[in-house]
Amino acid sequence: MRFRLTLLLTFLLVAAQVALTSAQKIPRAETDLPVREEINRRYQLAPGARVEVSFILGPVEIEATHAAQAEVDIVRSAHTRADLDRFDRIKLEYAPSRLVLQGDDSSSGGIEVRHRVRLRLPRQSGLSVREVNGRVIVAGLEGDIRMSDVNGGAAVRRSTGALELSGINGGITLGIARLAPSGARLRDINGAVELRLAEGLDATLEIEELDRRPQIETSRVALSQAGEKSFRGQIGRGGPLIRVLEVNGKLRISSE
Repeated sequence: MRFRLTLLLTFLLVAAQVALTSAQKIPRAETDLPVREEINRRYQLAPGARVEVSFILGPVEIEATHAAQAEVDIVRSAHTRADLDRFDRIKLEYAPSRLVLQGDDSSSGGIEVRHRVRLRLPRQSGLSVREVNGRVIVAGLEGDIRMSDVNGGAAVRRSTGALELSGINGGITLGIARLAPSGARLRDINGAVELRLAEGLDATLEIEELDRRPQIETSRVALSQAGEKSFRGQIGRGGPLIRVLEVNGKLRISSE
C-alpha cells in the first residue's frame, strides 16, 4: 500500500543518513499546499473514551482539556482541487466511547496531499496513534497512550498513564509525571530519546540494545551496566518498569 511503502522508504533513507552523521534531519512537510480544505467537528465523549488516529500525511497535535467535548480540526491541502477531492480523505467515526480518524491508504500515482490534525480531548481519554508521516505531539492526557510507525519524531508531555511507543523515526521527548502499574515501553526508536522525570517519580529501569551509555542528569537515577549494550537501575525507590529497547541514538534522562 502506498502509505506503508512511502513510510518504509523514508525510514530507510533517514536511517542511512543517521549512520553518516549524528545530526538528524527528518524530512517532513508541515506547510500547506495551495488548495486547502478545513474540517472542524465537535463530539461529546464519555470518560475514558478511546481515540484512534491513523494514516495521517502530516503532523498531529493533541492537547488535553477538562471539558467532556472533543474538538477535531483538520486541514487537508493539495496542488489542485481535483487532487484534494479525489485522494487521501480522512474518515471520521464517532460513538460516545470511541472516536476514529483514519486517512485513506490509497494509491494516488504520485499525487501529493498533505494533512494537519489538531485535537483537543477530554483529559481521561485513551489514545492510539499509528502510521503518521509527521511529528506527533501529545500533552496532558491521563489515559493510556500507544504510538507506532511515526515518521517525524514525537513528544509526550505530562504523561500519567501507560505508555507504549514503537517504530518512531525521529527524536522522542517523553515527560513522565506518573506511571501506571504497567509502566512504559519504548522500542525501535531511530533518533535521540530524552526522558524527563517528574520530582518524586519512582520506577525501575531496563535498557537494552543501546550503543552508548545513557546520559544521566538527575541524582534520583541509579544505573549500572548489565551487558555490552544493556543497563539496569532505578529511579527513586523503584516501581513500575520503564523499558527502553533498540534506540539508534543517545538516551538522556533528566528531571522536569
